[in-house]
Formats: sequence, C-alpha cells, structure tokens
Amino acid sequence: MTDAKAAYHHGDLRNALVETATELVRTSGAEGFSLRDAARTLGVSANATYRHFDSKSALLTAVASADYVHSVNIGGAHPQGASVQWRN
Repeated sequence: MTDAKAAYHHGDLRNALVETATELVRTSGAEGFSLRDAARTLGVSANATYRHFDSKSALLTAVASADYVHSVNIGGAHPQGASVQWRN
C-alpha cells in the first residue's frame, strides 16, 4: 500500500481510490474493505472519498470497469459487441 500512498499527491483522488481499492480487493476481498480503509491508505479523510464515489458499491463498479478496460487493452480487442463509454 505504500506505493499507492506515495503515488497520490492530492491530484487525482478518483484514480488513486480506484487503484487503492483494486489492491484492497485483491488482498481482502470485496467485502473485506471499506471506503474508510481506502481513504486511510491514501492519507485522506473518509469524507473525501464521497466527492468521487457515493458508496462502496460505486467504487467497486469503477474497479471492475478499470479491470475490464485493462483486460481489453492487454487482449488488444473488444469482446464482440462490447463498447467502452466513460461517464463522470
């Protein structure tokens, strides 16, 4: 987790939360972490997470989406009929 904290410099909290949550899911499982855990790991207040994600479920959706995009980029092609659209 030190890398996630070191990489975050009060710039892109949304992506820092997604990266941190991804690591927390890998180590603790989807049920084993909270928004507070992600905030604590990054050294920000728990309330700061809610500026980007309404809930743990919203953060997990972003983690899954990022993982999907990463998988597609590695594979080099979208699964048939799939498209990726970003919404902020």
